[in-house]
Amino acid sequence: MEPMITLKTLPQATEQEVFDQVTKHLLEQNKKSMKRIDGKDTCSYRGDDGLKCAAGCLIADDEYNPKIENCSWDCLEERGGIPAEHARLIELLQHIHDSKDVGRWRGLLRALCEEEQLTWNFQ
Repeated sequence: MEPMITLKTLPQATEQEVFDQVTKHLLEQNKKSMKRIDGKDTCSYRGDDGLKCAAGCLIADDEYNPKIENCSWDCLEERGGIPAEHARLIELLQHIHDSKDVGRWRGLLRALCEEEQLTWNFQ
């Protein structure tokens, strides 16, 4: 089993490793990570049902703090709470999770893979 990328190890990870971990997570989970806040369902790093979003799967349980919810990845980066490495790729992956229908994820992830000149390692 491959080691999991976390906030602690993110600076040493390659773009390909980040893409592969997030893509594998999203395709296996096949559901958005949602949390009910103020009566409204919103995408979240850790959902009410224990699911994780695209960026959330890069945050180990011992690194997670509920206070990060409702703060974008770039916001967290600006606050110094997360490493800056791979921020653009993570934000693109997060956009697919947050803004696109689950049924479109595979095709969108494959297209992103090609755009970023990465290797598609999924069937």
